[in-house]
Amino acid sequence: MVKFGESGMKVIRWFETSMRTGIKAACATGILTHAAVTQAATIEDISFSALPNEQFEIKLDFDGQAVVPKGYTVQSPARVVLDFEGTESALKEKKYPLSFTNGESAVVLSAGGRTRVIVNLESPAPYEVESSGDIVTLVVGHGAGAGAAAMASTQSMSNGSKSTKRRDGTVAIRQTENAVEDVDFSRSESGEGIVSVKLANANTPIDVSKEGSSIILSLYRTALPQALDRKLDVIDFATPIKTIDTVGDGLTT
Repeated sequence: MVKFGESGMKVIRWFETSMRTGIKAACATGILTHAAVTQAATIEDISFSALPNEQFEIKLDFDGQAVVPKGYTVQSPARVVLDFEGTESALKEKKYPLSFTNGESAVVLSAGGRTRVIVNLESPAPYEVESSGDIVTLVVGHGAGAGAAAMASTQSMSNGSKSTKRRDGTVAIRQTENAVEDVDFSRSESGEGIVSVKLANANTPIDVSKEGSSIILSLYRTALPQALDRKLDVIDFATPIKTIDTVGDGLTT
Protein backbone atom coordinates (compact mmCIF):
# COMPACT_ATOMS: atom_id res chain seq x y z
CA MET A 1 0.00 0.00 0.00
CA VAL A 2 1.26 3.46 -0.89
CA LYS A 3 -0.48 6.09 1.23
CA PHE A 4 -0.29 9.79 0.45
CA GLY A 5 -1.11 12.26 3.22
CA GLU A 6 -2.69 15.16 1.35
CA SER A 7 -5.13 18.03 1.27
CA GLY A 8 -6.57 19.10 -2.07
CA MET A 9 -3.92 17.33 -4.15
CA LYS A 10 -4.56 17.78 -7.87
CA VAL A 11 -2.00 15.68 -9.67
CA ILE A 12 -0.56 12.24 -8.95
CA ARG A 13 1.43 10.36 -11.50
CA TRP A 14 0.69 6.84 -10.42
CA PHE A 15 3.58 4.95 -11.92
CA GLU A 16 6.33 4.79 -14.49
CA THR A 17 7.36 1.58 -16.19
CA SER A 18 10.65 0.28 -17.43
CA MET A 19 8.84 -1.94 -19.91
CA ARG A 20 7.60 0.50 -22.56
CA THR A 21 9.39 -1.36 -25.34
CA GLY A 22 8.01 -4.64 -24.06
CA ILE A 23 4.48 -3.23 -23.97
CA LYS A 24 4.69 -2.08 -27.59
CA ALA A 25 5.97 -5.50 -28.62
CA ALA A 26 3.19 -7.21 -26.69
CA CYS A 27 0.56 -5.02 -28.34
CA ALA A 28 1.94 -5.81 -31.79
CA THR A 29 1.96 -9.51 -30.98
CA GLY A 30 -1.61 -9.27 -29.74
CA ILE A 31 -2.74 -7.72 -33.03
CA LEU A 32 -1.07 -10.45 -35.06
CA THR A 33 -2.48 -13.16 -32.83
CA HIS A 34 -5.99 -11.78 -33.11
CA ALA A 35 -5.71 -11.59 -36.88
CA ALA A 36 -4.61 -15.20 -37.01
CA VAL A 37 -7.68 -16.46 -35.18
CA THR A 38 -10.16 -17.73 -37.74
CA GLN A 39 -12.69 -19.32 -35.43
CA ALA A 40 -13.29 -18.64 -31.76
CA ALA A 41 -13.42 -21.51 -29.29
CA THR A 42 -16.82 -21.81 -27.64
CA ILE A 43 -17.66 -22.39 -23.98
CA GLU A 44 -20.58 -24.80 -24.12
CA ASP A 45 -21.17 -25.70 -20.48
CA ILE A 46 -20.32 -24.65 -16.93
CA SER A 47 -20.62 -26.66 -13.72
CA PHE A 48 -19.93 -26.08 -10.03
CA SER A 49 -18.87 -28.49 -7.27
CA ALA A 50 -17.98 -28.26 -3.58
CA LEU A 51 -14.59 -29.61 -2.48
CA PRO A 52 -13.10 -30.47 0.93
CA ASN A 53 -11.59 -27.76 3.16
CA GLU A 54 -14.14 -25.15 2.08
CA GLN A 55 -12.84 -25.12 -1.49
CA PHE A 56 -14.97 -25.26 -4.62
CA GLU A 57 -14.36 -25.80 -8.31
CA ILE A 58 -15.80 -24.46 -11.53
CA LYS A 59 -15.49 -26.43 -14.76
CA LEU A 60 -15.81 -24.88 -18.21
CA ASP A 61 -16.43 -27.20 -21.17
CA PHE A 62 -15.26 -26.08 -24.62
CA ASP A 63 -16.37 -27.33 -28.03
CA GLY A 64 -12.76 -28.33 -28.75
CA GLN A 65 -9.33 -27.82 -27.23
CA ALA A 66 -9.70 -25.66 -24.13
CA VAL A 67 -8.19 -22.18 -24.12
CA VAL A 68 -5.72 -21.54 -21.29
CA PRO A 69 -6.81 -18.30 -19.55
CA LYS A 70 -4.88 -15.49 -17.95
CA GLY A 71 -6.10 -14.55 -14.51
CA TYR A 72 -5.79 -12.33 -11.49
CA THR A 73 -7.49 -11.62 -8.18
CA VAL A 74 -9.02 -8.46 -6.79
CA GLN A 75 -8.96 -7.86 -3.04
CA SER A 76 -11.91 -5.46 -2.73
CA PRO A 77 -14.43 -6.47 -3.81
CA ALA A 78 -12.99 -9.98 -3.47
CA ARG A 79 -13.03 -11.84 -6.77
CA VAL A 80 -11.13 -14.10 -9.14
CA VAL A 81 -11.05 -13.07 -12.80
CA LEU A 82 -10.12 -15.27 -15.77
CA ASP A 83 -9.72 -13.91 -19.31
CA PHE A 84 -10.01 -16.27 -22.30
CA GLU A 85 -8.70 -14.87 -25.58
CA GLY A 86 -10.24 -16.04 -28.87
CA THR A 87 -13.38 -17.43 -27.25
CA GLU A 88 -17.11 -16.89 -27.10
CA SER A 89 -19.79 -18.11 -24.73
CA ALA A 90 -22.76 -20.24 -25.73
CA LEU A 91 -24.06 -20.40 -22.15
CA LYS A 92 -27.71 -19.53 -21.63
CA GLU A 93 -27.02 -17.46 -18.52
CA LYS A 94 -24.51 -14.75 -17.69
CA LYS A 95 -24.76 -14.90 -13.89
CA TYR A 96 -24.81 -17.98 -11.66
CA PRO A 97 -25.48 -17.75 -7.89
CA LEU A 98 -23.13 -19.85 -5.74
CA SER A 99 -23.88 -21.40 -2.35
CA PHE A 100 -20.35 -22.30 -1.29
CA THR A 101 -18.71 -21.09 1.94
CA ASN A 102 -16.73 -18.36 0.21
CA GLY A 103 -18.46 -18.24 -3.17
CA GLU A 104 -21.18 -15.71 -3.94
CA SER A 105 -21.67 -15.78 -7.72
CA ALA A 106 -20.02 -16.43 -11.07
CA VAL A 107 -20.44 -14.12 -14.07
CA VAL A 108 -19.55 -15.03 -17.66
CA LEU A 109 -19.23 -12.13 -20.12
CA SER A 110 -18.31 -12.49 -23.79
CA ALA A 111 -17.62 -9.78 -26.38
CA GLY A 112 -15.18 -9.06 -29.18
CA GLY A 113 -13.72 -12.55 -29.29
CA ARG A 114 -12.88 -12.59 -25.59
CA THR A 115 -14.65 -14.16 -22.62
CA ARG A 116 -14.22 -13.07 -19.01
CA VAL A 117 -15.24 -15.23 -16.05
CA ILE A 118 -15.65 -13.34 -12.77
CA VAL A 119 -16.04 -15.28 -9.53
CA ASN A 120 -17.31 -13.06 -6.72
CA LEU A 121 -16.16 -14.09 -3.23
CA GLU A 122 -16.96 -13.14 0.34
CA SER A 123 -13.24 -12.76 1.09
CA PRO A 124 -10.02 -12.99 -0.96
CA ALA A 125 -8.75 -16.52 -1.61
CA PRO A 126 -6.03 -18.24 -3.66
CA TYR A 127 -6.89 -20.25 -6.74
CA GLU A 128 -5.49 -22.66 -9.30
CA VAL A 129 -6.41 -23.21 -12.93
CA GLU A 130 -5.88 -26.42 -14.89
CA SER A 131 -6.49 -27.10 -18.57
CA SER A 132 -6.92 -30.67 -19.82
CA GLY A 133 -8.44 -31.58 -23.17
CA ASP A 134 -11.63 -29.60 -23.65
CA ILE A 135 -12.07 -28.67 -19.98
CA VAL A 136 -10.70 -25.81 -17.87
CA THR A 137 -11.02 -26.30 -14.11
CA LEU A 138 -10.81 -23.45 -11.61
CA VAL A 139 -10.29 -24.41 -7.95
CA VAL A 140 -10.82 -21.64 -5.38
CA GLY A 141 -9.83 -21.81 -1.72
CA HIS A 142 -6.86 -22.09 0.60
CA GLY A 143 -4.81 -25.18 -0.11
CA ALA A 144 -6.04 -25.33 -3.70
CA GLY A 145 -2.73 -26.92 -4.72
CA ALA A 146 0.86 -26.06 -5.51
CA GLY A 147 -0.26 -23.30 -7.84
CA ALA A 148 -2.37 -21.78 -5.09
CA ALA A 149 0.73 -21.32 -2.98
CA ALA A 150 1.82 -18.75 -5.52
CA MET A 151 -1.70 -17.23 -5.46
CA ALA A 152 -1.72 -17.15 -9.26
CA SER A 153 -3.04 -13.66 -9.20
CA THR A 154 -1.33 -11.04 -11.27
CA GLN A 155 -2.95 -8.90 -13.84
CA SER A 156 -4.42 -10.47 -16.92
CA MET A 157 -3.45 -9.49 -20.47
CA SER A 158 0.29 -10.05 -20.85
CA ASN A 159 1.05 -10.43 -17.17
CA GLY A 160 4.07 -12.68 -17.32
CA SER A 161 2.06 -15.80 -16.51
CA LYS A 162 3.63 -19.17 -17.11
CA SER A 163 2.14 -22.62 -17.60
CA THR A 164 3.87 -25.87 -16.71
CA LYS A 165 2.87 -29.14 -18.25
CA ARG A 166 2.44 -31.97 -15.77
CA ARG A 167 3.14 -35.65 -16.30
CA ASP A 168 -0.56 -36.37 -16.80
CA GLY A 169 -0.76 -33.79 -19.60
CA THR A 170 -2.67 -31.13 -17.66
CA VAL A 171 -1.45 -27.56 -17.51
CA ALA A 172 -1.16 -25.65 -14.25
CA ILE A 173 -1.15 -21.86 -14.36
CA ARG A 174 1.35 -20.02 -12.19
CA GLN A 175 1.93 -16.30 -12.26
CA THR A 176 5.16 -14.39 -11.75
CA GLU A 177 5.15 -11.85 -8.94
CA ASN A 178 5.06 -8.12 -9.57
CA ALA A 179 7.44 -5.79 -7.76
CA VAL A 180 7.88 -2.15 -6.84
CA GLU A 181 11.23 -0.89 -8.14
CA ASP A 182 11.18 2.66 -6.80
CA VAL A 183 9.00 5.31 -5.16
CA ASP A 184 9.91 8.92 -5.86
CA PHE A 185 8.49 12.35 -5.06
CA SER A 186 8.80 15.67 -6.86
CA ARG A 187 7.21 19.11 -6.92
CA SER A 188 5.76 20.59 -10.08
CA GLU A 189 6.33 24.20 -11.14
CA SER A 190 2.81 25.04 -10.03
CA GLY A 191 3.36 23.57 -6.55
CA GLU A 192 1.62 20.24 -6.99
CA GLY A 193 2.99 17.07 -5.41
CA ILE A 194 3.87 14.22 -7.78
CA VAL A 195 4.38 10.68 -6.51
CA SER A 196 5.97 8.27 -9.00
CA VAL A 197 5.79 4.52 -8.38
CA LYS A 198 8.04 2.55 -10.74
CA LEU A 199 6.83 -1.00 -11.36
CA ALA A 200 8.51 -4.01 -12.94
CA ASN A 201 5.23 -4.90 -14.66
CA ALA A 202 3.12 -2.21 -16.32
CA ASN A 203 0.03 -4.46 -16.01
CA THR A 204 0.13 -4.68 -12.22
CA PRO A 205 -3.46 -4.64 -10.85
CA ILE A 206 -4.06 -1.51 -8.77
CA ASP A 207 -6.83 0.05 -6.73
CA VAL A 208 -7.15 3.70 -5.72
CA SER A 209 -9.21 4.80 -2.72
CA LYS A 210 -9.53 7.76 -0.37
CA GLU A 211 -9.42 7.52 3.41
CA GLY A 212 -10.05 10.81 5.19
CA SER A 213 -7.46 13.25 3.86
CA SER A 214 -5.26 10.45 2.49
CA ILE A 215 -5.15 8.79 -0.92
CA ILE A 216 -4.32 5.07 -0.89
CA LEU A 217 -2.84 3.22 -3.86
CA SER A 218 -3.02 -0.58 -3.43
CA LEU A 219 -0.86 -2.82 -5.64
CA TYR A 220 -2.06 -6.43 -5.63
CA ARG A 221 0.31 -9.40 -5.74
CA THR A 222 3.21 -6.98 -5.68
CA ALA A 223 6.44 -7.43 -3.75
CA LEU A 224 7.91 -4.49 -1.86
CA PRO A 225 11.69 -4.50 -1.28
CA GLN A 226 12.63 -3.96 2.35
CA ALA A 227 14.52 -0.80 1.43
CA LEU A 228 11.29 0.77 0.13
CA ASP A 229 9.18 -0.18 3.18
CA ARG A 230 9.38 3.28 4.70
CA LYS A 231 7.64 6.55 5.51
CA LEU A 232 8.85 9.73 3.82
CA ASP A 233 8.29 13.19 5.27
CA VAL A 234 7.99 15.60 2.34
CA ILE A 235 6.44 18.56 4.15
CA ASP A 236 9.47 20.74 3.34
CA PHE A 237 8.59 20.66 -0.38
CA ALA A 238 5.56 22.89 0.31
CA THR A 239 3.02 20.79 -1.63
CA PRO A 240 -0.36 19.41 -0.54
CA ILE A 241 1.41 16.09 0.19
CA LYS A 242 2.88 15.86 3.69
CA THR A 243 3.95 12.20 3.96
CA ILE A 244 4.32 9.11 1.75
CA ASP A 245 3.93 5.83 3.64
CA THR A 246 4.89 2.71 1.66
CA VAL A 247 3.90 -0.53 3.39
CA GLY A 248 3.94 -4.20 2.41
CA ASP A 249 0.89 -6.00 3.84
CA GLY A 250 1.02 -9.67 2.98
CA LEU A 251 0.21 -10.01 -0.72
CA THR A 252 -0.54 -6.33 -1.19
CA THR A 253 1.72 -3.27 -1.31
